[in-house]
Amino acid sequence: MKDEIIAGIKNGLERGESLDQAMQTFINAGYKSVEIREAANSLTGGTTPIVTGAQNTVSASSPSELIPQTTSAGQPQTAPANQTNASPANIPSIPSLSKKSAGKDTKKIVLLVVLLLFLIGILIAAILFKDTILKAFSS
Repeated sequence: MKDEIIAGIKNGLERGESLDQAMQTFINAGYKSVEIREAANSLTGGTTPIVTGAQNTVSASSPSELIPQTTSAGQPQTAPANQTNASPANIPSIPSLSKKSAGKDTKKIVLLVVLLLFLIGILIAAILFKDTILKAFSS
């Protein structure tokens, strides 16, 4: 389950979403916020933004509102609703599609198109020469 969340968060970051938005997407989909935070922690090296979801509904309409968060020692810690603990420097870089992977994709597409054309040719030949093929198998 955690690997699925990690992959989804990475995917969201690759599409340009913030870590908050990616985490909120999973909360909205019904995942447990604890699992989402753990997955985000493994991506960011232990620093994740505070995200509230359907389980913890807190209005973040004004910057002065605070969202409680517990530390590893179990003591409550508060942070402003509009401030995240993850800075861009803490978010690991996600490799984008390089020219090498794009070249591999192009080669795969060309190979599949050639294979498709070959199979279509066999199908057409079988239709055109069906009588000859049937005679060969019947005798």
